[in-house]
Amino acid sequence: MPSTTPSVLARYLDKVIQDNKTIDARGVMQVNRMIELSMDDVFIHLTVRMNRSDKSQALRDRLEQENFPVRESMPEAADITEHFYPGRVETEQGVPTDALWQRHAAWVILGDPGAGKTTLLKHFALQEATTCKTDPDLGYLPVLVPLRLLGQKLENHMHWPLEQALLDYLTQYGLSEMGFTAEQERLELRAQFETWLSNGRVLWLLDGLDEQRDQHVQKRTVQAIEALRQHYPGNRFVVTSRIVGYDAAPLGGGFNTATLEPFNDEQMSQFFQHWCYAVEKSEDIVVDEHTRKRAADKAAQLLEQIKHNPGIRLLAANPLLCTIIGLIQRQGATLPELRVELYKLCIDTFIFNWEMKKRQRNDQTGSLDKDQTQAVLEEIALQLHENYPENRIPREQLTVIVSRFLIAQQGMAESEAEHKADQLLNLIRDVSGLLIDRGNEEYGFFHLTFQEYLAARAITRKKRDIDRYLSRYLFEPRWREVIRLAAAHAGTKDEESGSEFIEAILRQKHPRDDLMHYTFRFAFLCLKEAKVELETADRIFRQWIEYFISEETTRTLFLQLLKQPGAKIRYRSNTIQILIKALVDENSDVRKAAAEALGEIGDKTTVDALILALEDEDSDVRSRATYALGKIDDKAAADTPILTLKVQDSSVHSRAINALEEISSKAAVDALMLDLKDEDHSVRSRAVYALWEIGDKAAIDALILALKDEDYSVRSNAAFALGTIGDKAAINALILALKDEDSNVRSRAAYALGEIGDKAAINALIHALKDEDYSVRSNAAFALGTIGDKAAINALILALKDEDYSVRSKVVFALGTIGDKAAVDVLSHILLMDEYGGVRFRAAGALERIGDKAAVDALILALKDKDSFVRSGTADALGTIGDRTAADALVLALKDANYYGNLHIIQAIEKIDLKYHLCPN
Repeated sequence: MPSTTPSVLARYLDKVIQDNKTIDARGVMQVNRMIELSMDDVFIHLTVRMNRSDKSQALRDRLEQENFPVRESMPEAADITEHFYPGRVETEQGVPTDALWQRHAAWVILGDPGAGKTTLLKHFALQEATTCKTDPDLGYLPVLVPLRLLGQKLENHMHWPLEQALLDYLTQYGLSEMGFTAEQERLELRAQFETWLSNGRVLWLLDGLDEQRDQHVQKRTVQAIEALRQHYPGNRFVVTSRIVGYDAAPLGGGFNTATLEPFNDEQMSQFFQHWCYAVEKSEDIVVDEHTRKRAADKAAQLLEQIKHNPGIRLLAANPLLCTIIGLIQRQGATLPELRVELYKLCIDTFIFNWEMKKRQRNDQTGSLDKDQTQAVLEEIALQLHENYPENRIPREQLTVIVSRFLIAQQGMAESEAEHKADQLLNLIRDVSGLLIDRGNEEYGFFHLTFQEYLAARAITRKKRDIDRYLSRYLFEPRWREVIRLAAAHAGTKDEESGSEFIEAILRQKHPRDDLMHYTFRFAFLCLKEAKVELETADRIFRQWIEYFISEETTRTLFLQLLKQPGAKIRYRSNTIQILIKALVDENSDVRKAAAEALGEIGDKTTVDALILALEDEDSDVRSRATYALGKIDDKAAADTPILTLKVQDSSVHSRAINALEEISSKAAVDALMLDLKDEDHSVRSRAVYALWEIGDKAAIDALILALKDEDYSVRSNAAFALGTIGDKAAINALILALKDEDSNVRSRAAYALGEIGDKAAINALIHALKDEDYSVRSNAAFALGTIGDKAAINALILALKDEDYSVRSKVVFALGTIGDKAAVDVLSHILLMDEYGGVRFRAAGALERIGDKAAVDALILALKDKDSFVRSGTADALGTIGDRTAADALVLALKDANYYGNLHIIQAIEKIDLKYHLCPN
């Protein structure tokens, strides 16, 4: 890296900081003046759920047939098959977004509307730009690109080489929009980007993969991203997308997928505390303790309101909805319980403020009134959603849309309509708000959510048009949110309108409805947010019960519908009896399903029946009944899971733990605290496990004390629990536990320190690499890789001489995760010389992660490895590195590979050919 920052690059970094240092409330609600909140003040780290790969017995059997060693005690044994058999069986939850880089360099972040995807990227951009300004050797150069704009340009520039497409877009368009209008400046910046890319020090922040015109454009955008990553290995990537729409053209090529989680109680509280302080700070000339106290009081008032309003708590699930809730509370309005009502209040307030602005201008004649403005905004949103997926439209086309609508719907003369349309757009230009000027006289909605809400209102404007819109768009992912909001909006008019909309959905047919029930499932999903007549709700719920009980193949899909956020389904009292009767069905699978469904429904009248189900002869039924009682959270049921915990029935015991987690009552925690003093070590051990599941902060101190228990199993479980909870308060105690007399305790302590991920543990873990027990050394290596600090590289390289193959395997994994090029030579040696296929396979994967061309020669030699898994992993590594010299060797390897290996070799050849424009596709 250059020691001095060139002036044009310094100005670029200044611009990135300027563009991302604040979060404004445009389009959400307007007050006396625009609120711009400091990103540093407001932002809180979100958490993600990460998908892990499938590990079936059949795959393990095949690995054994291939003489590929897998040891059950290895904490991440599933990683061995992860490279070849991607699937979604196991997930890791609650991973902070600031810990992503410790795990991988390329991410796809999925999230629902308003989940904070764009704000997360803006935070990363601000963070890295600030670091680059102060110390260019430490930061990653941030490049933030809205993919809807890239996709539009890719369509018009098919001649752009895919691996250069993003750079070409920035040079010709993106940097100009940032204010770098001189061509020489843009070319100089491109040269700087290429230098940083070659050094693996660029952070690509690519927003909105799902916001493409069609699947073809989305696929080409994906190809451009993958080609760039292959051409410049070692750089960091974050690509965001809504969940619905991503699967149309997903990213491969080493991208890892994570899904943003809804706010938990702690995150919600933290958000409102930060938000209230930021708002108060922005409005005070002098910020002092009075500012902090006023902010704290308002946050406390707001949180108290939410605490006593379950409907609002369900809504307060992401940054956008929490921002709306906070702004509504500041206006003194009553907080509604449905998100569609939240959006309505936003739109109404926007139009009210717009009207106030017109009065200030004395512009009372010739302009649109409130109802006309509402109707025009709805029409604009509908036209944008139908015809402009990039969410921006030129002014002249917008004028035509508004004029035609006013002529058709308001009966205006053409000249009057054009005049009013022009006035409307002038006001939009001058007053930031819901519909904003995106530059170059192009307009779009501030947030796609509001475009979707207004489009939803538009399609419900005339009942005779609803069937037409549903038949056209019901099964298109881009319209899924619009139709859900339309159903909810129809219900706000009256329950009859809500019922009619749901019935209109059910009139539509999908070719595979007989098997998958797509139409019914979507109608049920809409029912969760729409106010409908009791007769309609009850009839649909009865149909749901029939499908759920009778159709085993789709039962999981129907259960997922109950777990979706929204209001509880209404039904008549005799309807729930159908599920209660199913608790005594002769088929144990039906009994299990009924118990689980009753837990999700949460009807307290079912508690007695569920308690009786605790005596069922089938342990799985008893387990699900216990879990259901915890979900219902009825005080009468609270003692049952605690008593069940004492039963020596491991399957029921696990469900009891889950029930205690859901109840989370002080009584449960207190009871478990007492169990830690029980004479029976098995009771103490299970109590430790239960405290971990409950996750109460009060349990941390107790778990630390449990590290000193006389029984090794209690100490071992305590170490594991502390690692999973991930609180740094446990680090010192876990470091001490690395010296425990029992190897299992030491091993779990090492693993726990890796899960916590704090650099304070590095020296102790390096020392643990010399432990007498292989599992301790193995987990110490894994932990050092998870922490990802280069200070461990030398010790890890020495540990490659360990006599145990599982230790060497973890060391290789750690070196690949850290990703330093200093390890390439030694990893190449391991790839060719280690006696165990599992270690050689890991070496190929590590070299792929590092992505250095210096490994190509060794990888070409490894294409002749006797182990088919190693050969396949080697082919993948060569494809990812993308060096042209490897193509001929891969072609030769095709002659010797089986079909399984052929697939990986062909993919590698295609990647290389695509990079050098030799691929016909």
